[in-house]
Amino acid sequence: MLKKWPRFIGESGKLEEQLRMAIQLSDRLGAMYSEARYQSDSVSSFILKNGTLERINLYKSEGIAIRIIVNGSLGFASTNDMRNASIRKAVELAISSARATKGLAVPPVKLSEEELSRDKVVVKPRIRFENVGFDSAVDLFREADAIVLKASSSKNVKMASRILRVDSGLCEKLLITSDGASVYSSIPRTSFGYTLIGIHPQKGSAMRSSTLGESRGWEAIERWDVVKLRRGG
Repeated sequence: MLKKWPRFIGESGKLEEQLRMAIQLSDRLGAMYSEARYQSDSVSSFILKNGTLERINLYKSEGIAIRIIVNGSLGFASTNDMRNASIRKAVELAISSARATKGLAVPPVKLSEEELSRDKVVVKPRIRFENVGFDSAVDLFREADAIVLKASSSKNVKMASRILRVDSGLCEKLLITSDGASVYSSIPRTSFGYTLIGIHPQKGSAMRSSTLGESRGWEAIERWDVVKLRRGG
């Protein structure tokens, strides 16, 4: 059994070099404007089905998207291969797609004049997921599940299915543009959802489901008070 949530933090220093490489290549290939955007989503989740820990998911997805303007035409390409060669290929593909649609954009694509920013936006969780014992987290939702089972039994309802899901993660983004903008963000995300199917001997079957989500750390789970929520449900 896992004892901690996984923690994934992007290496923004290296990523910045790769994004600037993409911008510079776009300029050399004739782009009037270019932007390179990196995004990483690191997620850990578990599912309780009928009180049993059925599935644990730990994964990270990341990629770079390239958007350019060539002669008033917009081109786009992306890759989830973080090697420099793949990023260069994505830039070339974006340039090619823009040139292939030359003249189709009427009027030509033109960006407005705006004040550019160089900034960092970091939402710091009060309680990091990796600092919460995984077993303790699962036990909390087992307690909520047991309350559901007890409450349904007192109302003569047989629970055909009980599914509780918890997701926690971190979304990181880094955007760099050819006209000088540079913005990095790091946002934690957490959600809790449940689906309950019950059967009453006289009233038949019914399903209830709900999902809660916030851009916070484990403190969101504590604020929702899922055990109390289930008592009230």
